[in-house]
Amino acid sequence: ADISTSIPTFTPITLEPSMLVAQVPLSVELVADSANLDALLRTSLAAAFASKLDSVGITALLADANIEESASAHDPALWSGLTAAVGAHLALNGDTPAAVICNATEYNSRNSSTLASGEWINRPTYLEGMLDLHSTGMTAGKMLLGDFAKGLLLAMRQDLRLELVRWN
Repeated sequence: ADISTSIPTFTPITLEPSMLVAQVPLSVELVADSANLDALLRTSLAAAFASKLDSVGITALLADANIEESASAHDPALWSGLTAAVGAHLALNGDTPAAVICNATEYNSRNSSTLASGEWINRPTYLEGMLDLHSTGMTAGKMLLGDFAKGLLLAMRQDLRLELVRWN
């Protein structure tokens, strides 16, 4: 069927601004002797904030009653469990997931599986483009499948202000 011409409809998005603040006590000598202190602090603070956002986001997804739970046979530690979960999703007319997120232990278990002959068990070819991710925020025995780039909007101010305060 042809797609008819239409006028797109846009709806406003309400952002709830918050401030993330960190105080990092440093000696005057360290500040004076560190040419790349700004870059190191930015990297360290960004990693800490990213870890917190990861944890909060995964907790919210796992608590969402509108997200259906899969069968217990869908073990995230095994490729067969992951493919069973993907298959169940596809059977409900879902798209092939762009990513899977599980905990680090199950990620390692699945990606280090071998046959009795010692050969590695690789992911199925139809899942080769799927990102295989792990997070310490994931509950054991659970995995999240989807296209997470489409479901989250995070507006961030791009600059980071560093102030040097001398304490007497």
